[in-house]
Amino acid sequence: MVDEMASLHKNEAWNLVELSAGRKPIGTKWVFKKKTNAEGKVEKYKAKLVAKGYSQVLGIDFGDIFFSCCQGKFY
Repeated sequence: MVDEMASLHKNEAWNLVELSAGRKPIGTKWVFKKKTNAEGKVEKYKAKLVAKGYSQVLGIDFGDIFFSCCQGKFY
């Protein structure tokens, strides 16, 4: 988690701004994942900080929708 937070700060992933009157901040949560090899042995642990987007309202909390980059083939 420390590495993830350092990366977010280094890449200036967000700007701190004043919260609009009458609005609540959008929560975040940590998502943890284990990466395993073919034998099922843990190779590394990953952590990601994500916004709880289900609490956002279009036009109030955000104006555009952005998706994470997807990899792979879609059929």
